[in-house]
Amino acid sequence: MLRDLVLASLLAGGCVAADIGDDPVADEDEIELKADNGIFLSNGMNLGNGMNLGNGMNLGNGMNLGNGVNLGNGITGPYYAPPAGSAFERWIDEDPPMRKKILRYLVECALPAYKPVQLLYRGKLETIGIGNYNLGPSIQYGMMNTVDQERVSSCLLARVNARGELIVVDMFGPYAGFNSGTDSELTEYSYLEGAFYGNLFLATPTAWSCTASAYKVDACRLRACKTNPDGSCNCGVIQLAVGFSDRYGSHTGCTGFYGGYSYGGASCAMATITGTTYGYFSSCTGGTARYAYPMTTRLKPLASGQTCVQNEQCASRVCLSTGKCQ
Repeated sequence: MLRDLVLASLLAGGCVAADIGDDPVADEDEIELKADNGIFLSNGMNLGNGMNLGNGMNLGNGMNLGNGVNLGNGITGPYYAPPAGSAFERWIDEDPPMRKKILRYLVECALPAYKPVQLLYRGKLETIGIGNYNLGPSIQYGMMNTVDQERVSSCLLARVNARGELIVVDMFGPYAGFNSGTDSELTEYSYLEGAFYGNLFLATPTAWSCTASAYKVDACRLRACKTNPDGSCNCGVIQLAVGFSDRYGSHTGCTGFYGGYSYGGASCAMATITGTTYGYFSSCTGGTARYAYPMTTRLKPLASGQTCVQNEQCASRVCLSTGKCQ
């Protein structure tokens, strides 16, 4: 599927590495994306004169992911070129390595395969990413439509990893290239982690993670969250719609109820992954809204010492009381 990821540090079966400069497309719809690391989203993607384009004609914000008309900046293809002093430049300035990765993942999630994008930032021109998943093609013509915003948001959110541990993720969803697989593949990616969904491009961004664990979960044991120095949990822009499911089939998954109690009120419908006996979350609630484009994630078993939620997540099948795999 167009979905395999290896996420390390901060942040579906594949055969091609898709680092900058590599061919991003594997045979048909399979790819293994070896990311140098994942991302942590402290806020949404709505910048005053950067990411959130009004009509696609205002190029003063330094973003043109369409034909990349040369405006004297030496770039002839799709590009980011934040003007000096712009909100877009200041956004990158806050954490250049992380913000460049977010831009890279945005390109990979939104644009068609083989579409390279350059970044001109503080005098340096570099290739920032290559399109792959084609979940937000309307970004090439201006601001993405709502459907594309939600699809790209789910893709970005599924690639968040704040824990600093290597994990391997298989992604599924109601999109071409993400909705089919094989039973052997899903046996390899044996742990149903949950769903990621929302809209990062709104003026007030929405972002949700619904865990499919059968137990109440400490948020800081989820890869989307990290522990602050004071011991509090920081999930960035993500809100936890902590649902629970019976992965053996008697419940729909991420139902939001366990033992008669509601932990976040999440509710997700499921659809069958074509070619398998397994399912993915096909729509989910977050707050009062319902999102039609969640991204379902499945994990390979975790190694000894990695952070776990329950026994089924670990290769040893033992998740210790410390929250680590035996």
